[in-house]
Amino acid sequence: MEGSTGIRFCAVVLLVVLAGCSGAFGDGVERENYGVEATIEPEQSVETDVPGLTTEGVTDWTALWFAHVEYVGGSAYELTRETTYVDSNGSVLYNETVRVTVASDGTERIVQRVETPARHNESDWNETTRMDNRTREQWRIDEVTAVREIRSNESTVHTDRVLTETGTQLPVNPNTLFPAVEDVTTVTTDGSTQYLLTGSGSLLSYQETTFWILIAEEGYVQAFHLEGTRMIDGERVTVTITSTLERVGEPIDLEVPEWVESAGD
Repeated sequence: MEGSTGIRFCAVVLLVVLAGCSGAFGDGVERENYGVEATIEPEQSVETDVPGLTTEGVTDWTALWFAHVEYVGGSAYELTRETTYVDSNGSVLYNETVRVTVASDGTERIVQRVETPARHNESDWNETTRMDNRTREQWRIDEVTAVREIRSNESTVHTDRVLTETGTQLPVNPNTLFPAVEDVTTVTTDGSTQYLLTGSGSLLSYQETTFWILIAEEGYVQAFHLEGTRMIDGERVTVTITSTLERVGEPIDLEVPEWVESAGD
């Protein structure tokens, strides 16, 4: 899953959010252009098939979150999450992309790519700033975990530092995220029902946030997007987080590379 399918999917959902805003595109824009076939807006609160969720809001965040964990836990899936920090001048301070693939047999692969600015002395003795890259790849097979870290095209293998990104985690605590939901919109996309939750406010370490959550009809968090601010080294920076969960429960196979097998020798 090295492509940008998840990010493109989130872009479509974002258009759905905007299409639902009053006057965002004018009265003549049809929602079908943004991947939404129909929007259901009941006059009063109606229970949904998702535990803890009605058409007017979240009534039980614990039940809603447990529904996600129960459905995703033990299933095959592909998760993509991107986090970016930008300072007041518009410079990128940190960009992280995490891709998690869990196969049908439980084999797990996590690839984390981090970009941070660093100063470099060039051949003409001038000092420039450019983004440094660090990639960590982790495989978990049964009880064995192998981790490879690549810096400046040099590969090393570790087995003691592990990543814990999973599909049953969110970048924001669910006990602060779900209670901050302000609006629920029921939509149908490709014939399936989904619930679009939007909200705003301060969420522990994130302030001045606006966010949306897309809940699949099965009850799991299909996509998540947040924009806000937080303090980093005494400076307030802008934070953007986008997460998508795809192919949940579908057959997924992973071929273990040679370096993983040699790491256990």
